[in-house]
Amino acid sequence: MKSSRKKSAKKAKKMKDIRWSFKEPKRQYSLKWYLSIIGAFAALILLAIFVLKSWTTGLLFLVVLLTVLIYTKRPRDNFEFLINRDGIFVGETLYKFERYEYFVIRKQKKHYNILLMPKKQLETELVISFKEELGEEIVDFLAEYMPLREVKETLVEKLIKKVNL
Repeated sequence: MKSSRKKSAKKAKKMKDIRWSFKEPKRQYSLKWYLSIIGAFAALILLAIFVLKSWTTGLLFLVVLLTVLIYTKRPRDNFEFLINRDGIFVGETLYKFERYEYFVIRKQKKHYNILLMPKKQLETELVISFKEELGEEIVDFLAEYMPLREVKETLVEKLIKKVNL
């Protein structure tokens, strides 16, 4: 395994750096969307208070609802990415390839995400967003350092996509 990584690293040294910026897509939420989210959380809050008799759970659902509403109103972020033989820079932060075991590609509505899956269990994955034009170049570069795997979307990922968050 180490010898194949050394060969890949030598080949990747010859590859040029890839730099791009990505602005989060603008999301439009309708009044119907807001009312359905508020209605669903109101039902959960009432269920928690009157059926489960748990004020703390009801309060937790209220905090989650407020968090979702604030999240939908926040300004879009603009991310600067750089991939080179040292690793991946997101802004000024370097994420070394050694931290990640494999990567997964996810298609969104108008762009793609690459999820770098960490070797350590409790670390979070790194999400890299890009437009389709850069996809092949980015995937080829990453493939020199780690394998690409097919992983089915989790229930949480499907729910987030469905709710459009």
